[in-house]
Amino acid sequence: MLGSRFRFVPQAGAGLTGLALALSIAGQASAQAPAAAPAEPDTELASPEPASGTINVTGKPTIDLSTPPPPPPQVRTYQQHEGFYTRVDVGVGALFTGKSSGPIEASTGGMTFTYDVLIGAGPAPGITLGGAAIGSIQLSGDWENDDNINVGSGNILSLTIGPFVDGFPDSKGGFHLGGSAGLGFAKFDVGEIDDGVSAIGVGGAFWTGWDVWVAPEWSMGGLLRIDAIYAKDNEISVSSAGASLMFSVLYN
Repeated sequence: MLGSRFRFVPQAGAGLTGLALALSIAGQASAQAPAAAPAEPDTELASPEPASGTINVTGKPTIDLSTPPPPPPQVRTYQQHEGFYTRVDVGVGALFTGKSSGPIEASTGGMTFTYDVLIGAGPAPGITLGGAAIGSIQLSGDWENDDNINVGSGNILSLTIGPFVDGFPDSKGGFHLGGSAGLGFAKFDVGEIDDGVSAIGVGGAFWTGWDVWVAPEWSMGGLLRIDAIYAKDNEISVSSAGASLMFSVLYN
């Protein structure tokens, strides 16, 4: 029994000696192996340099607070009838009928000089409301009574002042039509009345025309106007109706 124990001990010491020798060899190999290269930093997580318009307080990735420059202003490439409106018209026409009634019954006709001044504003593109002065001056013709006897030179002057409306079906186009009605004034002299007659009544006009753009906000064109008036002073009254072709200048 004792002999077997003594034989075991030397075997255990030999095993320990072999283990120590193996550990010594592994340590020498690890000492001779080259050192591992250091890991490269993660550039994706690195904080970027603060740019213009950014704030970096904590050193963490920043938030870009800069704003892009505004785009260039958009320039409108078309003209449109809207806003403030001023129109001046002048032309020549024909007095179809002019009649006086009262102590002297007579009628007249002839050529006329006509004019308009309209000022207003547009509540919506293509539509204008405002005030108008519409006038007519008789240039030729005579007063004749019912027996076709000349009783004087025709000389009716008329003026109507009142509201007007003018509309462009296409606010960017040139075609327009409008009308006006209001207080009418007439002055005439039938020949036997020394001081003439100044009468007050009602008048109106209707027109249609076409304008062409010649500059921003400015256009020119022509129009056809039909107008009429009826006025009375005591027992004497006068009525007239005519039409004219007019040259027009518009700011709108």
